[in-house]
Amino acid sequence: MSSIARPLSTRRDVLIGMATCALGPLSGQMLAAPRFEVFDALLYSGRRDLGRYGLKPLPTLYQLWRPGSPHDSIDHTAMHAALAQLPSDTSLYFIDIEYWPLLQTSPKVRDSTISKYLEVARIARSAKPDVRFGFYNVPPVGTYWAILLQNSKEYPEWLQANRALDPLAAEVDVLFPSLYTFYNDPAGWTIAARGLLTEARRYGKPVYPFLWPEFHDSNKELAGQFIPTDFWAAQLRFCQENADGVVLWGGYQRQWNEDAAWWQTTIETLGLTSS
Repeated sequence: MSSIARPLSTRRDVLIGMATCALGPLSGQMLAAPRFEVFDALLYSGRRDLGRYGLKPLPTLYQLWRPGSPHDSIDHTAMHAALAQLPSDTSLYFIDIEYWPLLQTSPKVRDSTISKYLEVARIARSAKPDVRFGFYNVPPVGTYWAILLQNSKEYPEWLQANRALDPLAAEVDVLFPSLYTFYNDPAGWTIAARGLLTEARRYGKPVYPFLWPEFHDSNKELAGQFIPTDFWAAQLRFCQENADGVVLWGGYQRQWNEDAAWWQTTIETLGLTSS
């Protein structure tokens, strides 16, 4: 699952000399709720039921187009079929759509994208009125460099897109911002994560960020490598202090390893206990 960002190595020097951001909680009304929830959206093969650690399964709707259907429009048949296949005991799920542009596009295209998101949200609500849902990585719109380079034109465009998404935020129950890791740079990650969660908190709904224990595959030098455990632990603590929960994602075409360093760090950092 990708995140909307443009990690450019030529911009790396911007962070040289930047002070490391504090990993403390956001201020004022942005403090997280006392209860911190951990959701399982992992894709590892052969893993045991992680419910014994208190993780909650988080189904996804992502097969929203039939073969040959254009992804720039809504395939109502496929969407209704995907909704019908959700487990009967589903209490929360997320919708993953990564084809519709919101940044670096014209206002007309952005408005069309938002209209499509709104239609999907209303279909989802009509089909499953008692089940909570949100969209992966929107709102707010996922970004990285726009937050770090606030003097660029990308930052006001990002803020404007988030304001335009207010109607969509009103339709969903929770927010699922993506806090994936593009570089081995805790300071840069923290700045971007803080900016995204500040925007997510603006909507006044539960915030459950996505975390991936590997570096994002858009960084070809680090793709497939696991984040160092101290960095991973810092990300988990940041979410504990600034969000209402966290969604663990990753493991595509990987075999589950109960003794993996990232998982043992997760257990220790979040205080998970096996029942």
